[in-house]
Amino acid sequence: MNDAINTVEKYFELSNQANLVEIGKMFSADSIYNSSRTGLHHGAQQIMKMMTKFYAGFDELKWIINSIKETQSNIIEVDFTFNGLTKEGLAVVNTGTEYFVVHDEVLKSVEVKSR
Repeated sequence: MNDAINTVEKYFELSNQANLVEIGKMFSADSIYNSSRTGLHHGAQQIMKMMTKFYAGFDELKWIINSIKETQSNIIEVDFTFNGLTKEGLAVVNTGTEYFVVHDEVLKSVEVKSR
């Protein structure tokens, strides 16, 4: 397996652990995160601010990687399922595709397309 896929798998592992400190280290000042649910965020600081707010809304959350592949050099496509339980006790299930651009174990770009 290649380094870019390993980096993305690590991101999902840390996400399932809600390890925001380590997730933050995976982004740089020029990283971009774009999601149909949370909007566009530029730079590690903005991305982590959004993620902190997102995680705070859940008592439980888990992402499942249904498939992962490198579509071009250092571009990774992940088909995922998200399962969560909100602070209010609402079960949430979302599916979608995430696209990652990875450079030297840094997530330079993340685009989330929910279905």
